[in-house]
Amino acid sequence: MRKLASLIVFFLLLNSCVVWAKKVQVVPTPIPEAEDYSNIRTGLSVGVGWPYAGLKYYFNRDIGTELRYATGGGINVFAARGYWSFAKISNFNVFTGLEAGYVTFDTALNADDSFRVSGSGYEFAPLFGSEYFFSREFSLSLDFSMPIVGLNSRNVSLGDLQWVLNGGLYFYPF
Repeated sequence: MRKLASLIVFFLLLNSCVVWAKKVQVVPTPIPEAEDYSNIRTGLSVGVGWPYAGLKYYFNRDIGTELRYATGGGINVFAARGYWSFAKISNFNVFTGLEAGYVTFDTALNADDSFRVSGSGYEFAPLFGSEYFFSREFSLSLDFSMPIVGLNSRNVSLGDLQWVLNGGLYFYPF
């Protein structure tokens, strides 16, 4: 009987050790997700550059659009841009996109303002650039574009290819 009691106690201790071992499971420590320390953000921004003003909106961190008005020397450009951000490095946002716009012009071609030329046209430009975010509220954008310009004045039409460097400061109020 003593052997039977010893055997029962042994099995009870063994069973309690197995139950305790099942309760104590080794759970790997979760690795915390890397926090985004970047100032890059989405939403509405207002920008000013030389010689333009723009209203930009990023729908998410990759896709955005902008409405621009540029003026200077009797030339006015009303343009829309589309942006695709393909790389984000720290506070830098590298993007490419397209611009299309309507051009009006009314300018004097001589000093005494006696010979004026006026008309309208279009411009279409692929672009490439970067935006650096100083803070959550301010960024500096620089881009290089190659607009194809077509202008009409009375019965004369002409087209040209230009090289343009744009730079502007943007404010994100919200």
